[in-house]
Amino acid sequence: MRHTIKGGTGSGEVNSRYYDTVETGFEKVGFHITTKKWLDEYDRLLERAFEQFKKDLKQKARKMHQNVLMICMGASMPEPEYELALEGEGDVAIYVLSRISGENSDRAVEKGEIFLSDTEIRDIRACNEKYTHFMLVLNTGGVVDLSPIPEVGNILLLSQLGVETGDAMADIVLGRTNPSGKLTTTWSRCFPSATDCPTRRSEFRAKRCR
Repeated sequence: MRHTIKGGTGSGEVNSRYYDTVETGFEKVGFHITTKKWLDEYDRLLERAFEQFKKDLKQKARKMHQNVLMICMGASMPEPEYELALEGEGDVAIYVLSRISGENSDRAVEKGEIFLSDTEIRDIRACNEKYTHFMLVLNTGGVVDLSPIPEVGNILLLSQLGVETGDAMADIVLGRTNPSGKLTTTWSRCFPSATDCPTRRSEFRAKRCR
């Protein structure tokens, strides 16, 4: 929500004077967010995880005898595991799941990347059970394996909409915009797992022809 991704890294990113996160987009139209404490704690956790991520990249560059800039190009940090209490009053909850990817670096088939992390699975399930109205929002430019959470029925693919991503999300929730669309990518609610999806173009054609 607070770390909304407006675009990818490398040529997918631009310097902009402003951009609205999902958090600011909701607040601009009058929503009251009751999970500020959780968001603040997540900020601190994410900052520590990112510092360790940078150290790991530098160590990897030394081992490979490469310039660290080449190792960092397009690198994305997997979602860290954490223990934060789910708090927040109300009967409506929106869980924003974000993934970033970039130039020269495909996302990995691992937890916190294409797969959900154990923390994400736990918290999404908990929110789905706790709140009367729950929506899972996918703030990602590519596929995430959703097969571990088949019980979640209200899912929105927000994607990465640039500087107005937060405003667009608020318009959808308020009913100002219809988010309907056609996808050209297979999402793993149709398969047992992402590992069962075709990975080569010839396999994809074969499956379509059956």
